[in-house]
Amino acid sequence: MGCPLVSIIVPVYNAERFLNETLNSIKSQTYNNLEVLVINDSSSDNSVEIIEKFVKSDFRFRYFYNTTNQGVSHSTNVGLSQCKGEYITFHDHDDVMLPSKISSCVEILENNTELDGVITIAEYISEDGSPLGTKTALPDYITNNPFFVRAFERSYIPTWAMFMRRDIINKLEFDDNIKIGNQDADFFLRLLYRRPQLYYLSNPQNRFRQVSKSLSKKSTSTCEIYKKHNDVDIAKLYTQAGYSKVVIDYALAKANLWRENIESALNYIISAHERISEFDEEEKDNVYFIYATCLYLNQLFEPCLEILQKIEGKSFRAETLNNQGVCWAIFGDLTKARDYFESALSILPEYIDPKNNLFALNASESMPVRHFTKFPLRSVYKTI
Repeated sequence: MGCPLVSIIVPVYNAERFLNETLNSIKSQTYNNLEVLVINDSSSDNSVEIIEKFVKSDFRFRYFYNTTNQGVSHSTNVGLSQCKGEYITFHDHDDVMLPSKISSCVEILENNTELDGVITIAEYISEDGSPLGTKTALPDYITNNPFFVRAFERSYIPTWAMFMRRDIINKLEFDDNIKIGNQDADFFLRLLYRRPQLYYLSNPQNRFRQVSKSLSKKSTSTCEIYKKHNDVDIAKLYTQAGYSKVVIDYALAKANLWRENIESALNYIISAHERISEFDEEEKDNVYFIYATCLYLNQLFEPCLEILQKIEGKSFRAETLNNQGVCWAIFGDLTKARDYFESALSILPEYIDPKNNLFALNASESMPVRHFTKFPLRSVYKTI
Protein backbone atom coordinates (compact mmCIF):
# COMPACT_ATOMS: atom_id res chain seq x y z
CA MET A 1 0.00 0.00 0.00
CA GLY A 2 1.24 3.49 -0.87
CA CYS A 3 1.21 6.45 1.50
CA PRO A 4 -0.74 9.18 -0.32
CA LEU A 5 -1.28 12.53 1.35
CA VAL A 6 -4.59 12.84 3.21
CA SER A 7 -6.17 16.26 3.82
CA ILE A 8 -8.30 16.67 6.95
CA ILE A 9 -10.46 19.82 6.95
CA VAL A 10 -11.52 21.13 10.38
CA PRO A 11 -13.75 24.24 10.50
CA VAL A 12 -13.60 25.84 13.96
CA TYR A 13 -15.83 28.34 15.72
CA ASN A 14 -15.69 29.00 19.48
CA ALA A 15 -14.61 25.43 20.19
CA GLU A 16 -12.14 25.93 23.05
CA ARG A 17 -13.95 23.46 25.30
CA PHE A 18 -13.28 20.44 23.08
CA LEU A 19 -10.75 21.60 20.50
CA ASN A 20 -7.62 20.32 22.23
CA GLU A 21 -9.08 16.81 22.45
CA THR A 22 -10.28 17.02 18.85
CA LEU A 23 -6.93 18.06 17.39
CA ASN A 24 -5.04 15.60 19.58
CA SER A 25 -7.16 12.78 18.18
CA ILE A 26 -6.10 13.80 14.67
CA LYS A 27 -2.45 14.21 15.65
CA SER A 28 -2.51 10.70 17.14
CA GLN A 29 -3.58 8.95 13.95
CA THR A 30 -1.57 5.82 13.15
CA TYR A 31 -1.31 7.10 9.56
CA ASN A 32 1.28 9.88 9.36
CA ASN A 33 1.13 11.43 5.88
CA LEU A 34 -1.46 14.05 6.74
CA GLU A 35 -2.15 17.72 6.35
CA VAL A 36 -4.64 19.18 8.81
CA LEU A 37 -6.31 22.38 7.61
CA VAL A 38 -7.82 24.21 10.58
CA ILE A 39 -10.03 27.14 9.60
CA ASN A 40 -10.89 29.51 12.44
CA ASP A 41 -14.16 31.28 11.63
CA SER A 42 -13.37 34.41 13.65
CA SER A 43 -13.79 32.74 17.04
CA SER A 44 -14.17 35.01 20.05
CA ASP A 45 -12.88 32.48 22.61
CA ASN A 46 -9.43 30.92 23.08
CA SER A 47 -9.63 28.63 20.05
CA VAL A 48 -6.81 30.50 18.33
CA GLU A 49 -4.34 29.76 21.16
CA ILE A 50 -5.14 26.05 20.97
CA ILE A 51 -4.78 25.99 17.19
CA GLU A 52 -1.47 27.86 17.27
CA LYS A 53 -0.08 25.37 19.78
CA PHE A 54 -0.64 22.53 17.32
CA VAL A 55 0.64 24.52 14.34
CA LYS A 56 3.90 25.31 16.19
CA SER A 57 4.47 21.75 17.38
CA ASP A 58 3.45 19.78 14.28
CA PHE A 59 4.26 20.90 10.72
CA ARG A 60 1.27 18.92 9.39
CA PHE A 61 -1.16 21.47 10.86
CA ARG A 62 -2.02 24.47 8.67
CA TYR A 63 -3.93 27.46 10.04
CA PHE A 64 -6.40 29.71 8.20
CA TYR A 65 -8.40 32.58 9.68
CA ASN A 66 -11.61 34.29 8.56
CA THR A 67 -11.49 37.97 9.55
CA THR A 68 -15.28 37.91 9.97
CA ASN A 69 -17.62 35.08 10.85
CA GLN A 70 -18.62 33.47 7.54
CA GLY A 71 -20.23 30.19 8.59
CA VAL A 72 -19.17 26.56 8.41
CA SER A 73 -19.78 26.21 4.65
CA HIS A 74 -17.41 29.05 3.79
CA SER A 75 -14.78 27.75 6.21
CA THR A 76 -14.96 24.27 4.71
CA ASN A 77 -14.61 25.74 1.22
CA VAL A 78 -11.43 27.51 2.35
CA GLY A 79 -10.07 24.11 3.30
CA LEU A 80 -11.14 22.56 0.00
CA SER A 81 -9.47 25.35 -1.97
CA GLN A 82 -6.18 25.01 -0.08
CA CYS A 83 -5.84 21.26 0.48
CA LYS A 84 -3.30 19.21 -1.47
CA GLY A 85 -4.16 15.64 -0.56
CA GLU A 86 -5.10 12.79 -2.85
CA TYR A 87 -7.77 11.95 -0.29
CA ILE A 88 -9.98 14.41 1.59
CA THR A 89 -12.01 14.03 4.77
CA PHE A 90 -13.81 16.42 7.13
CA HIS A 91 -13.92 16.63 10.90
CA ASP A 92 -16.12 18.61 13.29
CA HIS A 93 -14.41 20.80 15.87
CA ASP A 94 -15.93 18.99 18.87
CA ASP A 95 -15.65 15.35 17.72
CA VAL A 96 -12.98 12.71 18.28
CA MET A 97 -11.27 10.77 15.48
CA LEU A 98 -10.41 7.21 16.48
CA PRO A 99 -6.72 6.34 15.96
CA SER A 100 -6.95 4.06 12.93
CA LYS A 101 -9.60 5.91 10.90
CA ILE A 102 -7.26 7.35 8.28
CA SER A 103 -5.19 4.18 7.87
CA SER A 104 -8.33 2.04 7.54
CA CYS A 105 -9.86 4.27 4.87
CA VAL A 106 -6.63 4.67 2.92
CA GLU A 107 -6.12 0.90 2.86
CA ILE A 108 -9.61 0.31 1.45
CA LEU A 109 -9.22 2.87 -1.34
CA GLU A 110 -5.65 1.90 -2.22
CA ASN A 111 -6.75 -1.72 -2.61
CA ASN A 112 -9.96 -0.91 -4.50
CA THR A 113 -9.19 1.61 -7.22
CA GLU A 114 -12.76 1.48 -8.59
CA LEU A 115 -14.07 3.09 -5.39
CA ASP A 116 -14.54 6.83 -4.94
CA GLY A 117 -14.77 6.95 -1.17
CA VAL A 118 -15.47 5.35 2.19
CA ILE A 119 -18.45 6.06 4.44
CA THR A 120 -17.90 5.56 8.17
CA ILE A 121 -20.09 5.55 11.25
CA ALA A 122 -19.57 6.98 14.73
CA GLU A 123 -19.93 6.21 18.38
CA TYR A 124 -22.14 8.86 19.95
CA ILE A 125 -20.93 10.56 23.13
CA SER A 126 -22.31 13.18 25.50
CA GLU A 127 -20.67 16.53 26.21
CA ASP A 128 -18.60 14.94 28.98
CA GLY A 129 -17.57 12.03 26.74
CA SER A 130 -19.94 9.41 28.16
CA PRO A 131 -21.01 6.82 25.56
CA LEU A 132 -24.51 7.18 24.10
CA GLY A 133 -24.43 4.26 21.67
CA THR A 134 -23.47 3.65 18.06
CA LYS A 135 -25.38 4.56 14.92
CA THR A 136 -27.12 1.51 13.45
CA ALA A 137 -24.56 -0.27 11.32
CA LEU A 138 -24.84 -2.51 8.29
CA PRO A 139 -22.17 -5.07 7.37
CA ASP A 140 -19.15 -3.90 5.39
CA TYR A 141 -19.94 -3.81 1.69
CA ILE A 142 -19.34 -1.90 -1.51
CA THR A 143 -22.43 0.13 -2.29
CA ASN A 144 -24.19 0.17 -5.59
CA ASN A 145 -25.40 3.50 -6.90
CA PRO A 146 -29.10 2.80 -6.23
CA PHE A 147 -28.46 2.45 -2.52
CA PHE A 148 -27.20 6.00 -2.13
CA VAL A 149 -29.56 7.45 -4.70
CA ARG A 150 -32.33 6.70 -2.23
CA ALA A 151 -30.87 9.28 0.12
CA PHE A 152 -33.37 11.62 -1.51
CA GLU A 153 -36.04 9.71 0.37
CA ARG A 154 -34.45 8.79 3.63
CA SER A 155 -31.51 10.76 4.93
CA TYR A 156 -28.03 11.88 3.96
CA ILE A 157 -24.42 11.15 4.81
CA PRO A 158 -22.86 13.78 7.12
CA THR A 159 -19.53 15.22 6.03
CA TRP A 160 -17.68 13.80 9.04
CA ALA A 161 -18.53 10.33 7.69
CA MET A 162 -17.03 10.97 4.23
CA PHE A 163 -13.52 9.93 3.23
CA MET A 164 -13.26 10.72 -0.48
CA ARG A 165 -10.88 10.71 -3.39
CA ARG A 166 -10.14 14.25 -4.50
CA ASP A 167 -11.36 13.51 -8.04
CA ILE A 168 -14.96 12.74 -7.03
CA ILE A 169 -15.45 16.01 -5.12
CA ASN A 170 -13.29 18.20 -7.35
CA LYS A 171 -14.95 21.62 -7.82
CA LEU A 172 -17.87 20.57 -5.61
CA GLU A 173 -18.19 23.26 -2.95
CA PHE A 174 -20.41 23.79 0.05
CA ASP A 175 -23.12 26.42 -0.35
CA ASP A 176 -21.90 29.64 1.31
CA ASN A 177 -25.51 30.70 1.79
CA ILE A 178 -25.95 27.90 4.32
CA LYS A 179 -24.28 29.45 7.34
CA ILE A 180 -25.04 26.70 9.85
CA GLY A 181 -26.72 23.31 9.72
CA ASN A 182 -27.77 21.02 6.85
CA GLN A 183 -24.76 21.97 4.73
CA ASP A 184 -23.96 18.24 4.91
CA ALA A 185 -27.30 17.31 3.35
CA ASP A 186 -26.93 19.83 0.55
CA PHE A 187 -23.36 18.73 -0.23
CA PHE A 188 -24.20 15.03 -0.20
CA LEU A 189 -27.31 15.34 -2.34
CA ARG A 190 -25.32 17.22 -4.99
CA LEU A 191 -22.56 14.61 -4.73
CA LEU A 192 -25.11 11.93 -5.68
CA TYR A 193 -25.35 13.37 -9.19
CA ARG A 194 -21.74 12.29 -9.70
CA ARG A 195 -22.80 8.68 -9.00
CA PRO A 196 -19.98 7.79 -6.57
CA GLN A 197 -19.00 4.22 -5.79
CA LEU A 198 -18.66 4.05 -2.01
CA TYR A 199 -17.57 1.53 0.57
CA TYR A 200 -19.57 1.36 3.80
CA LEU A 201 -17.30 0.63 6.79
CA SER A 202 -19.33 -0.60 9.76
CA ASN A 203 -16.67 -0.24 12.46
CA PRO A 204 -16.96 3.18 14.18
CA GLN A 205 -14.15 5.54 13.18
CA ASN A 206 -15.29 8.69 15.02
CA ARG A 207 -16.85 9.74 18.28
CA PHE A 208 -19.65 12.19 17.51
CA ARG A 209 -20.36 14.55 20.39
CA GLN A 210 -23.95 15.52 21.14
CA VAL A 211 -23.54 19.13 22.27
CA SER A 212 -26.52 21.12 23.52
CA LYS A 213 -25.45 24.29 21.69
CA SER A 214 -23.97 22.57 18.67
CA LEU A 215 -24.21 24.43 15.38
CA SER A 216 -26.02 21.43 13.93
CA LYS A 217 -28.93 22.19 16.25
CA LYS A 218 -29.66 25.43 14.37
CA SER A 219 -30.25 24.11 10.91
CA THR A 220 -31.10 25.78 7.66
CA SER A 221 -34.47 24.21 6.86
CA THR A 222 -34.52 20.92 5.02
CA CYS A 223 -37.21 22.51 2.85
CA GLU A 224 -34.67 25.01 1.50
CA ILE A 225 -32.16 22.23 0.80
CA TYR A 226 -34.62 20.14 -1.19
CA LYS A 227 -35.84 23.12 -3.21
CA LYS A 228 -32.52 22.96 -5.07
CA HIS A 229 -33.41 19.57 -6.53
CA ASN A 230 -36.25 19.58 -9.04
CA ASP A 231 -38.43 16.63 -9.96
CA VAL A 232 -36.89 16.21 -13.42
CA ASP A 233 -33.35 15.88 -12.04
CA ILE A 234 -34.39 13.49 -9.28
CA ALA A 235 -36.36 11.31 -11.70
CA LYS A 236 -33.38 11.21 -14.07
CA LEU A 237 -31.05 10.17 -11.24
CA TYR A 238 -33.39 7.34 -10.21
CA THR A 239 -33.93 6.22 -13.79
CA GLN A 240 -30.17 6.01 -14.39
CA ALA A 241 -29.89 3.92 -11.23
CA GLY A 242 -32.42 1.45 -12.62
CA TYR A 243 -35.47 2.17 -10.48
CA SER A 244 -39.03 1.65 -11.69
CA LYS A 245 -41.64 4.39 -12.04
CA VAL A 246 -43.41 3.39 -8.84
CA VAL A 247 -40.24 3.88 -6.77
CA ILE A 248 -39.56 7.18 -8.53
CA ASP A 249 -43.09 8.39 -7.70
CA TYR A 250 -42.54 7.46 -4.06
CA ALA A 251 -39.21 9.32 -4.01
CA LEU A 252 -40.75 12.40 -5.60
CA ALA A 253 -43.57 12.33 -3.05
CA LYS A 254 -41.03 12.51 -0.24
CA ALA A 255 -38.94 15.17 -1.97
CA ASN A 256 -42.04 17.34 -2.46
CA LEU A 257 -43.05 16.73 1.12
CA TRP A 258 -39.65 18.03 2.23
CA ARG A 259 -40.17 21.05 -0.04
CA GLU A 260 -43.64 21.57 1.45
CA ASN A 261 -45.27 21.16 -1.96
CA ILE A 262 -48.12 19.28 -0.35
CA GLU A 263 -50.45 18.92 -3.34
CA SER A 264 -47.66 17.59 -5.57
CA ALA A 265 -46.56 15.20 -2.84
CA LEU A 266 -50.10 13.83 -2.59
CA ASN A 267 -50.35 13.31 -6.35
CA TYR A 268 -47.08 11.37 -6.46
CA ILE A 269 -47.89 9.20 -3.45
CA ILE A 270 -51.34 8.37 -4.84
CA SER A 271 -49.61 7.12 -7.98
CA ALA A 272 -47.20 5.01 -5.90
CA HIS A 273 -50.03 3.71 -3.70
CA GLU A 274 -51.97 2.51 -6.74
CA ARG A 275 -49.12 0.06 -7.41
CA ILE A 276 -48.27 -0.75 -3.81
CA SER A 277 -48.14 -4.48 -4.55
CA GLU A 278 -44.77 -3.83 -6.24
CA PHE A 279 -43.19 -2.93 -2.88
CA ASP A 280 -41.99 -5.43 -0.29
CA GLU A 281 -43.79 -5.55 3.06
CA GLU A 282 -41.48 -3.14 4.89
CA GLU A 283 -41.52 -0.68 2.00
CA LYS A 284 -45.32 -0.82 1.93
CA ASP A 285 -45.42 0.54 5.48
CA ASN A 286 -43.22 3.46 4.39
CA VAL A 287 -45.55 4.20 1.48
CA TYR A 288 -48.59 4.06 3.75
CA PHE A 289 -46.91 6.37 6.26
CA ILE A 290 -46.06 9.03 3.68
CA TYR A 291 -49.51 8.67 2.11
CA ALA A 292 -51.08 9.30 5.52
CA THR A 293 -48.89 12.37 6.01
CA CYS A 294 -49.90 13.81 2.64
CA LEU A 295 -53.58 13.19 3.40
CA TYR A 296 -53.24 14.84 6.81
CA LEU A 297 -51.51 17.92 5.41
CA ASN A 298 -54.26 18.21 2.80
CA GLN A 299 -56.79 18.07 5.69
CA LEU A 300 -58.19 14.72 4.56
CA PHE A 301 -58.33 13.37 8.09
CA GLU A 302 -60.66 10.37 7.75
CA PRO A 303 -58.71 8.67 4.93
CA CYS A 304 -55.51 9.58 6.79
CA LEU A 305 -56.68 7.59 9.82
CA GLU A 306 -57.72 4.67 7.63
CA ILE A 307 -54.25 4.51 6.07
CA LEU A 308 -52.49 4.75 9.44
CA GLN A 309 -54.50 1.79 10.69
CA LYS A 310 -53.08 -0.33 7.84
CA ILE A 311 -49.48 0.07 8.99
CA GLU A 312 -48.22 -3.11 10.59
CA GLY A 313 -44.50 -2.32 10.78
CA LYS A 314 -42.98 -2.32 14.25
CA SER A 315 -40.09 -0.05 13.21
CA PHE A 316 -42.14 3.13 13.53
CA ARG A 317 -45.12 1.95 15.56
CA ALA A 318 -44.84 4.87 18.01
CA GLU A 319 -45.13 7.44 15.22
CA THR A 320 -48.20 5.68 13.85
CA LEU A 321 -49.87 5.71 17.28
CA ASN A 322 -49.13 9.40 17.81
CA ASN A 323 -50.55 10.33 14.44
CA GLN A 324 -53.70 8.30 15.02
CA GLY A 325 -54.08 10.18 18.29
CA VAL A 326 -53.91 13.49 16.43
CA CYS A 327 -56.68 12.35 14.09
CA TRP A 328 -58.91 11.27 16.98
CA ALA A 329 -58.33 14.63 18.67
CA ILE A 330 -59.45 16.37 15.48
CA PHE A 331 -62.58 14.20 15.48
CA GLY A 332 -63.25 15.27 19.08
CA ASP A 333 -62.60 11.93 20.79
CA LEU A 334 -60.07 13.20 23.32
CA THR A 335 -60.17 10.06 25.45
CA LYS A 336 -59.12 7.90 22.53
CA ALA A 337 -56.54 10.51 21.50
CA ARG A 338 -55.01 10.42 24.99
CA ASP A 339 -54.82 6.62 24.88
CA TYR A 340 -52.92 6.73 21.61
CA PHE A 341 -50.46 9.39 22.82
CA GLU A 342 -49.76 7.42 26.00
CA SER A 343 -49.28 4.23 23.98
CA ALA A 344 -46.76 6.01 21.75
CA LEU A 345 -44.82 7.17 24.81
CA SER A 346 -44.83 3.67 26.27
CA ILE A 347 -42.80 2.63 23.21
CA LEU A 348 -40.58 5.74 22.97
CA PRO A 349 -40.57 7.56 26.34
CA GLU A 350 -38.54 10.53 25.00
CA TYR A 351 -40.68 11.01 21.87
CA ILE A 352 -41.49 14.73 21.85
CA ASP A 353 -44.63 14.85 19.67
CA PRO A 354 -46.93 12.78 21.91
CA LYS A 355 -45.49 14.62 24.93
CA ASN A 356 -46.53 17.93 23.40
CA ASN A 357 -49.91 16.54 22.39
CA LEU A 358 -50.59 15.32 25.93
CA PHE A 359 -49.54 18.71 27.27
CA ALA A 360 -52.06 20.34 24.94
CA LEU A 361 -54.81 18.01 26.14
CA ASN A 362 -53.95 18.55 29.80
CA ALA A 363 -53.68 22.32 29.47
CA SER A 364 -57.04 22.84 27.82
CA GLU A 365 -59.46 20.72 25.89
CA SER A 366 -59.77 23.60 23.44
CA MET A 367 -56.02 23.77 22.76
CA PRO A 368 -55.31 22.31 19.31
CA VAL A 369 -53.41 19.03 19.15
CA ARG A 370 -51.34 19.23 15.99
CA HIS A 371 -47.98 17.55 16.60
CA PHE A 372 -48.23 15.14 13.67
CA THR A 373 -44.99 13.30 12.84
CA LYS A 374 -44.45 13.69 9.10
CA PHE A 375 -41.71 11.10 8.59
CA PRO A 376 -40.79 7.84 10.35
CA LEU A 377 -38.30 8.71 13.08
CA ARG A 378 -36.07 5.69 12.76
CA SER A 379 -36.00 4.79 9.10
CA VAL A 380 -32.55 3.46 8.16
CA TYR A 381 -30.77 2.73 4.93
CA LYS A 382 -31.28 -0.75 3.58
CA THR A 383 -30.22 -2.28 0.30
CA ILE A 384 -33.12 -2.67 -2.09
